[in-house]
Amino acid sequence: MPDEHITELQNHLDKAEGFLDPKAMLETIRRVVEDSDTAEAVRRVLINISPSQVERMFKALEKRQEEENFPYEPERLERLKQILEKLIQPYPALARFRKAERLAKITG
Repeated sequence: MPDEHITELQNHLDKAEGFLDPKAMLETIRRVVEDSDTAEAVRRVLINISPSQVERMFKALEKRQEEENFPYEPERLERLKQILEKLIQPYPALARFRKAERLAKITG
């Protein structure tokens, strides 16, 4: 994913109003990412990985880099880290959706 797409997507997600539920998030992502499979993959990452998890995930991967069958070249792993650090942010509309979802579960 080119840096300009990441920046544009970040801007759209940061400025999203209301609740960024999975459908609204996918619509927002599709403004920037044309390929539907890629857009869905980005949506899943944004829904399932928090900013704090990115750092933990890459610390664990960096420890495994010395293993013989490690699947990523150092450059590719570093690029993925850069992308995720930029993209995985505490977007307000996503936070509102998560809070509403938690409240709905609590109150039934």
